[in-house]
Amino acid sequence: MPLLLTQSLPPQKPPKNPEVFYQRALQHTQRNNFSQALADLAIARQEFERRNNAEGAYRSFALRQYLIWRTNRVTGETVPSWYRNGSCLTVGDSICAFSISYLDYESAATPFGGVLVLERNQGYRGQEPINGTLDVVVVPKLRPGEQVCPLTRHRRDGGGTYQAIAQFRGQETRDEITQVRRAWRLNLRSQRIESVPTKDIVCDNPMP
Repeated sequence: MPLLLTQSLPPQKPPKNPEVFYQRALQHTQRNNFSQALADLAIARQEFERRNNAEGAYRSFALRQYLIWRTNRVTGETVPSWYRNGSCLTVGDSICAFSISYLDYESAATPFGGVLVLERNQGYRGQEPINGTLDVVVVPKLRPGEQVCPLTRHRRDGGGTYQAIAQFRGQETRDEITQVRRAWRLNLRSQRIESVPTKDIVCDNPMP
């Protein structure tokens, strides 16, 4: 009786988890390994898109474009139009130990309003800071008259650092903008951007 030989199939590779590549990219930035971070973010974006995760894909894409600009920036160069605002966060005697930036890279073509990027300073290249990325959150699409306000505070938490989406229309002459739709706290202990309730959150108007 002839012996039947069965052909074994090669083991299938497990699907790539985009969040693993994304988190690994953040870790690479914290080790100043930006080339590998860019490679992982490209894979993360592709895999998020394959899973129809538009937010994850945009978060990976926007951060990658920001890192490309950041790592090639020349001192004195004009910042791109999509770099909307940024602030240094001082801890103790360490000036600009952390920073927060709001970017709206190609957000007009997406259902999103941009990203907030929390970074930690890790040194300098000439006069340009070298930052490791700690956390990124996607901002919802802005409504007419709204802005992401960098001068945000909590009435009962004087030591906290906040960001918010505030409605400036009709409040342009006020010192404080109180019509806030979304707010985030920059938790420097956990090194995360945390969504918080909007109660008692105000935005200081930079041009009342």
